[in-house]
Amino acid sequence: MNNIFSPCALPPYSRVVVYLRDSGGENQQELATSSQKAYLIAYCQFHKLKIEEFFEDGAVSGRSTKGRNEFERMIDYLMSPKKPVVDGALYYDISRFGRNTQDSR
Repeated sequence: MNNIFSPCALPPYSRVVVYLRDSGGENQQELATSSQKAYLIAYCQFHKLKIEEFFEDGAVSGRSTKGRNEFERMIDYLMSPKKPVVDGALYYDISRFGRNTQDSR
C-alpha cells in the first residue's frame, strides 16, 4: 500500500475510535468498509495512533442515523459516564460519517 497521509492533529499515541460506513451497491468498491478500514489502520500506524474500537455500518445510507446501529453505539460509547479515554474519532471521509450534517452532529 502506497499511501500519502494528510497531517494528523492528534499527537502520537493518542487513542482513537474508527467509524466505517458504506452505502452498499456495486459502486462502493473504493469506499467499502474493508477499504476504509485498511486505509485507517495504515493511517494510525503511520501517525502512531492507538485504535480503541471500530464501529462499522455496512450497506447503510448516510442520510440519517436511523438504522445505523454502530453509529449509535459509537455515540453511546463516547458519551458513556465511564468516560473512555479517547482523544478522537476517525472516519475515511466526512460523507462516511453522514450526509445530513444536522443529524450527524
